[in-house]
Amino acid sequence: VARAAPPPRPRAAATMQRITSVFAVILAVVLFAVQRQKEPPVVWDGPDPVAVFETTAGAFRVEMWLGKAPRTASNFLDLCATGFYDGLHVHRVVEDFVVQLGCPHSREDPFGQMVGTGGPEVGTYHNYGQNVTERRWKGLGGAVIRDEYPKPSNTRFTLSMANTGEKNTGGSQFFINVEDNFELDWSTPGPAAHPVFGRIVAGEDVVLAMARAA
Repeated sequence: VARAAPPPRPRAAATMQRITSVFAVILAVVLFAVQRQKEPPVVWDGPDPVAVFETTAGAFRVEMWLGKAPRTASNFLDLCATGFYDGLHVHRVVEDFVVQLGCPHSREDPFGQMVGTGGPEVGTYHNYGQNVTERRWKGLGGAVIRDEYPKPSNTRFTLSMANTGEKNTGGSQFFINVEDNFELDWSTPGPAAHPVFGRIVAGEDVVLAMARAA
């Protein structure tokens, strides 16, 4: 049985569809702009603090980018101040890729089944870069913070926030890029969205030694 073809769409209706589509795009852009305006301005104008990592393999120093990634860098600094990272083990090493740490479950048993799933406690911390109070809320394995999208890329020897691949799932775990990993940038296509919040400024050889231990 032959099926009758639908009648051609009237020109006026086709024009209205195009106008509606254009309006939807314009509306989406306006709403996105309004949402972006809610982000507090960066007020940090001092030198970026330097965190010293003391490990069994040696020490290295990291410049924390409060001006470029204020929320993520402040979260890290707050956890450092409370001793959260003391005694944790590096729990993931991929040669020529990343060295990952920051899971509280790695403190007692770096090879345990729960390692890589933990995070900090629910609470608040001060965002030094924007001078506001931020919140950590309950996630799947620990508390998480709200994403931010800084410009720095995942280049060699930068620190970047680890997450599950979903939005707003970063907490305390982070990784060190031992090579340029541009595919991990939030601005690239795909699910990866890892904000960079610091860079190693001394002790790169220590990190490379860790990476070779894979």
